[in-house]
Parts: sequence; structure tokens; C-alpha cells
Amino acid sequence: MGQFLTADNVFLHCDASTRDEALSLIAEKAVEQGAATDAQVLYQAFLDREAEGSCGMVSGFAIPHAKSAAVTRPCVLVVRSDRPLEGWETMDRAPVTCAVAIMVPDTDAGTPYLRLLAKLAVMLMNDGFAREVLSQEDPAEVAAAIDAGLEA
Repeated sequence: MGQFLTADNVFLHCDASTRDEALSLIAEKAVEQGAATDAQVLYQAFLDREAEGSCGMVSGFAIPHAKSAAVTRPCVLVVRSDRPLEGWETMDRAPVTCAVAIMVPDTDAGTPYLRLLAKLAVMLMNDGFAREVLSQEDPAEVAAAIDAGLEA
């Protein structure tokens, strides 16, 4: 399951300051990486999912996720900001600074997608894992930490 994330999918010190800016950045990066064909359609898919309930988690993390026809292959992207991303409600009321985004083609929205989402949610409940991802300055190390957790 941990084959989705590489250092090229990790973006540290991003300028986003709101949930919507982060989601827009994720959609743009997905298009740049060839994982999606239309940033605006993907961005709207993220907003539609957020309208169902916040994807904010705990310990400064959110797991935005989207199923969209604009997505060409399953992809995980990490966007981390040096400041809180306003507008994301979380379970522990801590501000979000890191989004681990999952996107899949709307035809792939079955069990593997749900397992990936559930596994990420459980990983983020581990304080040691959360601290490691938030403190790493090397995108390759962030990707490796997340992949290791997904493969466990």
C-alpha cells in the first residue's frame, strides 16, 4: 500500500495559510505531477468532500481526500506549512499545519482507497509518528516515514 508517496510528492514550507489555499495547492501539484488532469475539478472534489465533514484530524494533521474523474492515478501528496492553515476543524482543536492528501480516480474508490484512508488516520494518532513527520526537513524522510507506516 505504501507505493504512492515519494520525495517528489512532499512539499515543505508551503505558503498556504488557509485550508482552501492548501487544497488548491494540492490540486495544482497533482496536475504538475501527472496524477490529475484538471486542478479546478480536483479542487472542487476536495471542497465537496470537506462539505460533508472536516478532514481535520489531530496533532496538526488533516487527511483531505477526493475521488474524481480528473485523477488519472492514485496519488498521495503531503503539504506542510510553517503556519496554521486556517479553516480546518480538527478533533483536538489543534491547528492544521500538515495535510496528507489522498486522491483516486472515481473508478478506483473502493476498498484499497478506504484502507489507505483508515491506515493514515490510525498512523496520525501515534504521537511519535506525528512528531517525526512534522519535524523532518527532508522530503525523502517524510515520504519514507509515511510509506513505512502504510506498509506496516
